[in-house]
Amino acid sequence: MAIRKLEEELGTSLFNRSDRNPAPTEVGRLLFDYATRLLAARDEAIVAIDGFARAERGHLRIGASESISHHLLPEVLSAFHDTHPGLTIEIACRSSRLLARDLRERRLDVALLASAPEEEGVEAECLMSDDLVLIVAPDHRLAGVADASVADLADELVIVEGLSTPAGRAVTEAFARQGTRLQIGIESTTIETIKRVVARRLGVGFVPRLTVGDEVRRGELAVVTVRDFAFERTLWIARRAGDAPTAAAAAFGGIVKSVVPKLVAAAAEAACPVRRPRAVIASGSSA
Repeated sequence: MAIRKLEEELGTSLFNRSDRNPAPTEVGRLLFDYATRLLAARDEAIVAIDGFARAERGHLRIGASESISHHLLPEVLSAFHDTHPGLTIEIACRSSRLLARDLRERRLDVALLASAPEEEGVEAECLMSDDLVLIVAPDHRLAGVADASVADLADELVIVEGLSTPAGRAVTEAFARQGTRLQIGIESTTIETIKRVVARRLGVGFVPRLTVGDEVRRGELAVVTVRDFAFERTLWIARRAGDAPTAAAAAFGGIVKSVVPKLVAAAAEAACPVRRPRAVIASGSSA
């Protein structure tokens, strides 16, 4: 009955019924070919959708701030690729403020931010905190000092990421509280530039602790504890509010929450100051 009805809809015969064993007509064979391809496409679609639901295939758009993209993201992506090799990944490296905007406008699936998002329509979960530390060249007069103070920096050129950033404001306020003059050497540069400039003895700088572990291990920089300065930076994983995460984004979030605390702890251990007696501090600059 179903075949008869289909023949009526098509206005042609699908089978030659003149013989005892009906055989498909030319149109019938053409329709069978199309039907076979449709069923194959259906099966392929089911497999693809199942893979997407299991985060075995698909496309994931990740955003990360500068320091996170340099010092956390490579290890996170390595762990993620081990468990989800079929996914393709697109990475955007911008400021946390711009990344939050991209999330709200659905240009990203997930983002790792160096500050809490203020953008409406974005929800975030705090992963870890990381403190801002003073870095100096390894032969600087403050390298290894156990109890340096803001006052010890009165004659230093200070290099900061930007005075308008939370970290920049924290540095400015700490100097103001101690009545110490803040001499800005370079402002509004990147963390990687700050490290390179400090290593060349052109000043001292404040950067997140997790960003300097490698340089401290290689003896290119030294971390100094400043007793009257403290600033904690929080690391966040964020997505667009109200949207259920894709399977790939959810899987990535799980890897991030597993890997990032270990990476931050390792970086913090590597960037611990090597202490020596305060008596060796001499007045003057780092030159």
